[in-house]
Amino acid sequence: IISISQIVNKLAEYYRFNKNIAKLVICSMLIIYIGIADLRIHPYYIDFFNVFYGGPKTVQKNNTFDFGWWGEGNTEAMRCLNNNAKANASIGLAIRPNHTIGNKIRNDLTLINDSPQREEASYIMVNYEKEIYVDYYGNNPTLMLNYNLVKIVEAGGAPLVKIYEKK
Repeated sequence: IISISQIVNKLAEYYRFNKNIAKLVICSMLIIYIGIADLRIHPYYIDFFNVFYGGPKTVQKNNTFDFGWWGEGNTEAMRCLNNNAKANASIGLAIRPNHTIGNKIRNDLTLINDSPQREEASYIMVNYEKEIYVDYYGNNPTLMLNYNLVKIVEAGGAPLVKIYEKK
């Protein structure tokens, strides 16, 4: 394995430039790259995948690695429902893990976990983990006919959680 230091040393010998400045420039470029990548995926750093894997969107599309399996985005989606759901609405939860929605839920909202009544909820919240591994909502015709997609929580262009509202 060749290190960055060895590459810089060889290039410095060949092109006759200062090795320390070259190392500083390369390290600075790496730090800038990681900083920009982190800003693009904020606050879901656990879903960072570098350009060698095509980023989060490609990793999710190709199912290269588990994506969103810690419940990333569930709290943000629930915060959105807390702020925007109609009074006395019911929310069907199709999420995994289901303990990741936070603990500040509006008093008038009713949560419906995995049960048939979820199909009658005012809103349905589906995360990627539940969508692909349980395959309940991936291409569910009932959902597509009776609900409109109103919000997507993303990490680097890859959907983590989708919120549907009953038509």
